[in-house]
Amino acid sequence: MKIAAHRGFSGKAPENTLAAFKMAIDFGV
Repeated sequence: MKIAAHRGFSGKAPENTLAAFKMAIDFGV
């Protein structure tokens, strides 16, 4: 089982939002 937790790209978008998660993915975080 793989478990991951991430708040997203909190410096550029509100934490724990889809926008923050997408930005994190786009930046390779």
